[in-house]
Amino acid sequence: MVRQLSIAMLATAMTFIPITAHAQDSTNAHILAVVDTFFEGLNTADEEMMASVVVEESIVASVRESEDRPDLRVSSIEESIEGLLDGGSYYEEYWEPVVLVSGPIAVVWAPYLFESDGERTHCGVDVFNLMRLDGEWMITGIQYSVVRDGCPPGR
Repeated sequence: MVRQLSIAMLATAMTFIPITAHAQDSTNAHILAVVDTFFEGLNTADEEMMASVVVEESIVASVRESEDRPDLRVSSIEESIEGLLDGGSYYEEYWEPVVLVSGPIAVVWAPYLFESDGERTHCGVDVFNLMRLDGEWMITGIQYSVVRDGCPPGR
């Protein structure tokens, strides 16, 4: 009887594993779609597309290593988007994203490379902070490192 109960409990528990994994995959896909929308807007110079997936009060912070000390730059998302749309042509791609989710908050961590007017300028790591607001995932902050040397080949 105990063995039958254990088998029944194990079988019941195993039926929930695919549902949980599928739900997590679906959530991750929604989160990455938001990041992809932001990058599509960046890569096509579409300010409205980028703004559609960020909270207006979002902050962007970058850090560049230097000989003296790290160079930290912080700006509003609005200032960052305006700076990216100053007439240049930009392309950024990321790969192997790590997505962490806890209820209504999520983080996406991914290495990236960046090109300006067709020339590789730097690479590093992007970190996107997101929150699920009114049922939609939105970017609430972006942090990234800037590395000028040793960037991997891109596209």
